[in-house]
Amino acid sequence: MTARKIRVAVAQPTTVLGDLSGNVAAHAAAVKRAAGGIRVLAVSGDGVALAYLKMSLGQEEARHFDAGHAPACIEVRGRRVGIGVCKDTRIEHHLDRTAALGIDLYVAGLVHAPDELAELDTRAQRIATAYDLPVAFAGFAGPTGGGYAQTCGGSGVWDSTGTVVVQLGPEPGTVASVEL
Repeated sequence: MTARKIRVAVAQPTTVLGDLSGNVAAHAAAVKRAAGGIRVLAVSGDGVALAYLKMSLGQEEARHFDAGHAPACIEVRGRRVGIGVCKDTRIEHHLDRTAALGIDLYVAGLVHAPDELAELDTRAQRIATAYDLPVAFAGFAGPTGGGYAQTCGGSGVWDSTGTVVVQLGPEPGTVASVEL
């Protein structure tokens, strides 16, 4: 049986601290541009369900949030997609447990400073080659308004050999999609 292809999109919506409705609209517009309609999200006709809680909190985050205790994946068109958030992508325990779920793709959102773009690439390549999986990272682009005056963006997709398939620059408001 031939493996079905899956379209993977990464986006760097323009966001503004405190503008919830504007940020939601920017994210919805990015999804629409990437997928030709709002159709591949962890959202269903039944509403929005929690898909994953970040397992590896930073020191400041731990003061405000509870860490998740288990890895997670969602199924998209018959493919199992493992989920990570930022620091999770460098924690072996998280990666091992997520890969053990039998995933076909690993995705994560990250925030890195402009001088840390190489770290984003290194993490994606390491995960791809260690677990023989394609990797999609959505990197925050632009100022966060809460800790980073600027970020590296760098959203991209790497194939299972660690080769970059597509990668965005540091600009907010950009989207790329590929078929794997």
